[in-house]
Amino acid sequence: MQKVIIFLRSILFKLLLAVHTVVFGSLVIITYPFGRKVQWYFVDRYTDAVMLSLKYVAGISYRVTGSENIPRNETCVFWSKHQSILELYILQNYMPRHTWVFKKILLYVPFFGWGLRAIDAIGIDRKGGRSAVEQIIDIGRQRLDNGISVMLFPEGTRMPIGKTRKYGRSGAYLAKETGHKIVPIAHNAGEFWGRQNLLMCPGEVQVVIGKAIDPEDKSIDEITLESKTWIESTMREISPVYSKKAAYYKARGDQDTAGELKDSRKK
Repeated sequence: MQKVIIFLRSILFKLLLAVHTVVFGSLVIITYPFGRKVQWYFVDRYTDAVMLSLKYVAGISYRVTGSENIPRNETCVFWSKHQSILELYILQNYMPRHTWVFKKILLYVPFFGWGLRAIDAIGIDRKGGRSAVEQIIDIGRQRLDNGISVMLFPEGTRMPIGKTRKYGRSGAYLAKETGHKIVPIAHNAGEFWGRQNLLMCPGEVQVVIGKAIDPEDKSIDEITLESKTWIESTMREISPVYSKKAAYYKARGDQDTAGELKDSRKK
């Protein structure tokens, strides 16, 4: 019976999510002539509506620790674990004004993509290699200079619980080139709405914000290593499920070793 209730709540939430996306996506387009400030307002109301639906329909809430680590009165580069769509809404709802680095195709998704454009999301071709990194640095610098922090997923895609891959260095390059700090973020959102999972499990998502990492006097690899080590170790602390599955994947040799980045620095 409990599984049936969870199934029905999951379906109802996703229907409401679709409605919220269409309604607020339309408002973002309609208010285009009034400027970004008005569009941002409706994006914020969109995430508020989604969070209410998450809480009262899906039974999912969140708790944040480490908010004191968010730099005050300055923009920064957020580096977050990526397991689910769920953390997109949680982070957009809680974190100070920021935009995202997404694969470019998402900007063309009706309604949802319109919202991404309204918050000046950075769309890239993930297969672009060095040119994609240069694009992140160039556009990211503009966003940071305009008072908008930048959120990246160093693994580049949603990962199954416990599994990790080599962290990309674009966030480290952006921080190093602009002098802005990197703020690592760990969470266990995947336990409540996992990658490719239909059901959404009620509960409280834990979000942990790490201490800001100053890129000064650090190499790109050192910045990346410090960020990854903190994120992966924190993931194991807040999620026994993640820790258990990480050990399983490591034993199989089926992932980049959690918290350990091969040092490719020139000697």
